[in-house]
Amino acid sequence: MADHLQASPTYYYGEEFTDEAYWEYINDVNTRLFVAMYEGEIIGILDVSCDGNCFANSDKHTINVGDLYLKSAYRGKNIAQELLQYVSNVLKKENYKRLWVEHGTTNPNAQRFWDRYFSRFTYTLTRNIDERIVKQYRQFA
Repeated sequence: MADHLQASPTYYYGEEFTDEAYWEYINDVNTRLFVAMYEGEIIGILDVSCDGNCFANSDKHTINVGDLYLKSAYRGKNIAQELLQYVSNVLKKENYKRLWVEHGTTNPNAQRFWDRYFSRFTYTLTRNIDERIVKQYRQFA
């Protein structure tokens, strides 16, 4: 997963984008992992969690979609949409009424995908300060 994120043209440095951090997240008791399989091989994942950093998650009938990843050879074949629908159906049977997702606003692929299936409720922009840039700036100041 970290390799996929780091290959993005809109990747930004962050400690949360490491294999170790992702492994810890998906093994957390609050995270559920759903997989898409083809001929016995995992080709995609979608995770959900009741944890999150958004007020939308304070409702017990709302759950966060964390990540959706599909191997590149299987993209463009509606598999991601089918996995999202499957997860939605499972969670609806478990009394969840809403899913929410937070994605990088600078990632055009994520934005196009999520905008098809989710309604926006906020336009919040934040920026993490990358200490490497701050140090570089100080050299010129």
